Amino acid sequence: MIVPRLTASSNWPPRPRTLTVGPTNLPALCHTSEELATSVSAHPQGLRNCAGPQGLGRLLEHLQDAIGALLGSEAFGSVDDHHASRASRLYVVGGGIVQDLGAFAAYLYKRGIPWVFVPTTLLAQVDSSVGGKTAINASKGKNLIGAFYQPILVIADTALLDTLPEREFRAGYAEVVKYGLLGDREFFEWLDANWRDVFAGGPAREHAIAVSCRAKAAIVARDERETGDRMLLNLGHTFGHAFEAAAGYSDQLLHGEAVGLGMSLAFEFSARRGLIAKAEVDRVIADRKSTRLNSSHRT
Repeated sequence: MIVPRLTASSNWPPRPRTLTVGPTNLPALCHTSEELATSVSAHPQGLRNCAGPQGLGRLLEHLQDAIGALLGSEAFGSVDDHHASRASRLYVVGGGIVQDLGAFAAYLYKRGIPWVFVPTTLLAQVDSSVGGKTAINASKGKNLIGAFYQPILVIADTALLDTLPEREFRAGYAEVVKYGLLGDREFFEWLDANWRDVFAGGPAREHAIAVSCRAKAAIVARDERETGDRMLLNLGHTFGHAFEAAAGYSDQLLHGEAVGLGMSLAFEFSARRGLIAKAEVDRVIADRKSTRLNSSHRT
């Protein structure tokens, strides 16, 4: 939902406004950061019930709400009738699905207004916060309606991750491991030796997040629109999306859990094609088992 924070005091010219997108399905508009934080804590599921392609109708409703609030329409709960200008900034607070929706609204409104992302999950901090991808799902599949639209700033506060359920953190950790598997053997071995410290928090967690973000940023810098190298970041996602579809895009299997399974299958498939040694497959599977990346999903 959109949370108006600053409002204009005259009709024209419209002054810049600061608005915030947080998890939807909240009971009422939040007008302060404290109210937003309380609502986020009370509704951790956020937009998850809209994650699958079958949730297109609900996602479009939420997108309409977001743009309606930017327009300053009373029908969408705006505190006044002054619309946001091109100088306004949209702050998106939440995980990957909230980012997809909020950033897409920022892209569509007035041909694009600046947006800032505050990722609150590990997966969002190491993956979706870098690269400017924004999209919603359609009945034919995931992420079919969207755009590449870079944020002007990402604020990744690692302390926010202390509030995550263990299962959510483990799911996001699969994306961290992915960067080690994409050619950074030293990082993969470091994770293998230090994953408990990463889970515990502190310097090890900050190091893992920083290395992950640098790795993705380097790839995106070479291929922003995913016509070449950026496709490497889809490691595990082909199989993973199939698992998510089989699970009905529900919390039976989280995205990170599906990616973890998908990476194992991708390595097994590569070994069968003679592209890598079987020992590499065994090591990937052993790492996934030791960190219990998929021990918590419902079968």
